[in-house]
Amino acid sequence: NRYIYIDDAFDASGNPQIIDLDFFNSCDATGVPEGTPPAPLALRQNYPNPFNPVTVISFNSPAIGRAVLKVYDVKGALVKILLDDFVAVGEVSVRWDGKDESGKRVNSGVYFYELRLGGERVSRKMVLLR
Repeated sequence: NRYIYIDDAFDASGNPQIIDLDFFNSCDATGVPEGTPPAPLALRQNYPNPFNPVTVISFNSPAIGRAVLKVYDVKGALVKILLDDFVAVGEVSVRWDGKDESGKRVNSGVYFYELRLGGERVSRKMVLLR
């Protein structure tokens, strides 16, 4: 039997309250109280920006789902698919090494990254300086 004594909790007779430790071992599986809405989808600014040779793109996933993260040039041409997979709830980070789909280093310039998740689409701008 395991017990914990709480110094400042006494019953009406002045006896310390004794609480079984098993009381403290129960917790929610998700760690989020019921009724708490999930954090909204948030695509963060890449870091560092401008970057050379690598940058990190992070986002908050409000639900389990398929996330697609792509990089485009200023003309709108697809440069690289960074992520096309199912993600869990929470913070997700992806690295980009400044290379295109064929593995070639791309030129300096402005690029856009777009995240599609759960029917939403969000994009941001980044700069590569070689």
